[in-house]
Amino acid sequence: MNQHMTESDVTAVRGTNSVEETLSLLWEKVHAATELISQLRETRRSLDGRVSKLEQEVTSLKLELQTKEQELKKLRTEYSSLLNSRDNNVFTQEEKENLKNKIRELIAKINSHL
Repeated sequence: MNQHMTESDVTAVRGTNSVEETLSLLWEKVHAATELISQLRETRRSLDGRVSKLEQEVTSLKLELQTKEQELKKLRTEYSSLLNSRDNNVFTQEEKENLKNKIRELIAKINSHL
C-alpha cells in the first residue's frame, strides 16, 4: 500500500504542477491579450483623431467648393449679360444721346475753324 500511496502522491504532484503550468500559461495569455487590447485602443484613439481632422477638412473643402461654384455662377451670369448687351446695344439710350450731342458739338467746332 505504501507503493500505491507514493504513486498517488506523484500523480498529485504532477497534477499540481500541471495546474500551475496551466494557470501560468493562462496568465501569460491574459497579459498578452491585455497588452493587445491596450494597443488597439490607442490605435483607435489615434485613428478617431485622424478621422475627425479629415472630416473637418472635407467640410472646409465643401464650403470652399460651394463658394467657388457661387463665384463661377456669378461670373457666368455677368459674362452672359455682357454678351447680350453687346448683341443688343453697348450704350443706353441716354448715353447714345450724350454721344450724339458731343459729336455734333465737335463737328460744329471743326466747321467753325474751317
